[in-house]
Amino acid sequence: MGSFRIQVDDGGQVAEATVTNLKSMDAACREAVHSALLIGRERSAGGQFQQILICRVHDQDTDESRALYVRIDVGPAEE
Repeated sequence: MGSFRIQVDDGGQVAEATVTNLKSMDAACREAVHSALLIGRERSAGGQFQQILICRVHDQDTDESRALYVRIDVGPAEE
């Protein structure tokens, strides 16, 4: 079980958290993408929203790092 630092950067603000008890870097990357999707959903608030978020994941035990780019593209709400 590892400890990972996750950052989600929207180009203006950076959300950061440390997550523990994850089994792998892949699991931490899934958490980062999930966080980015939640941020995108919150920002869209039912309207249009398009942005690329940068997710950075750092394994604090092995010093491995990854960067992921998540494109959020929300169209207008259907009536």
